[in-house]
Amino acid sequence: MSEPSASGHIVWHDLLTTNVSKARQFYSALLGWSYEVEHATEFVWKSGEADYPLILHDGEAHGGFIEIEPDQPSRWLAFVAVDDVDDAAARSKILGATIEREPFDIPGVGRSAVVRDAQGATICPFVASHDYPAPTGVFLWDERSRRIRTVRSYFMKSSSHGLPSSPMLEIWDLIPVSRQLMVAP
Repeated sequence: MSEPSASGHIVWHDLLTTNVSKARQFYSALLGWSYEVEHATEFVWKSGEADYPLILHDGEAHGGFIEIEPDQPSRWLAFVAVDDVDDAAARSKILGATIEREPFDIPGVGRSAVVRDAQGATICPFVASHDYPAPTGVFLWDERSRRIRTVRSYFMKSSSHGLPSSPMLEIWDLIPVSRQLMVAP
């Protein structure tokens, strides 16, 4: 039996933070996460070499921490699997998004970009260059709902703001409906 496609699923998370040490302590105490530090000789978030602490849970890596400059806001970045990063970035521009970082290669990992939608939310389309399975079960808000079509239909019908023709809904169409919103079953 073949492995199901990860396309449209959020497969990785990075926390960009001004203090990696404090962030690691916080999430370890709060969620029981452990870490494994990898050293990158060609770090993609800043030039040169850097350490990259991987977030581990039940022996599986789910994301990492990236040290940023003190004048930048800390934030989580979600990496969503797509078939073609360059195409997703180009389509995002057409749909009104801003490309915060043009498509780039991550040596030994894959290809990504940083896209900011019209409301200011950021997401990273991603294509892996390896065949490791996507991690599961830690970032539960990314999991799918069986009722998403019903919820989406309700909001589209009940909105007086023209939601059906909203650019945001068109951007959401880049991601399969099963991953767009977390709703209790």
